[in-house]
Amino acid sequence: MKRAAVLGLLMLSSVCALAQESKWGLVAAIGWADGGEEVISGVIIDRNNEARTIPYVIRAGGGLQLRLGPEYRFNDAFSVQATVGHSVTDPMGDNGSLTFTTTPVEVLANFKPAPNFMIGVGARKTYADLKGTGVAANYPILGSYDGSAGSVLQFSYLLPVPSQAGSTFGVHVRFVNEKLKFQQFELNGKHYELGMTLHY
Repeated sequence: MKRAAVLGLLMLSSVCALAQESKWGLVAAIGWADGGEEVISGVIIDRNNEARTIPYVIRAGGGLQLRLGPEYRFNDAFSVQATVGHSVTDPMGDNGSLTFTTTPVEVLANFKPAPNFMIGVGARKTYADLKGTGVAANYPILGSYDGSAGSVLQFSYLLPVPSQAGSTFGVHVRFVNEKLKFQQFELNGKHYELGMTLHY
């Protein structure tokens, strides 16, 4: 998490320091992903009702996704972006908790076949970590997960942002193909995401 925060702040500061009419811009995205193999599942005890248990599943490619980074626009049709992402899945109960954090680093090349449509193709590398407390503190699957060289395909529908020349806001659907390795084990992290993107 610290690594993602530091990289994000560095990229944000470098973008903001550039002139408004520069070819450099900022891209920010938020989305919800689903997919990937199961990392772990079980039940937790409800914090507000000790008699009730709640099932949970942590997957290699699920949950709320956040991304931020700079974008270089060659012209109206072509651009390249580099982002650092962040996602946390953290089931918590009275008897313990688990926290699965992913930090994907991506480079995406974007092409606009039409003013309102964008296709992005790129690569990504994900760093992940699973931590536990309470009854989960000594689970053998806790530790760092290393992502393989993954691929990204994204389709976006964009609309201009009023009073912000050159900026667009849109919705996207993306498909990610990657694997996460832990010791001798390998998990399929293939997933899809629906979300929103701001190109500023």
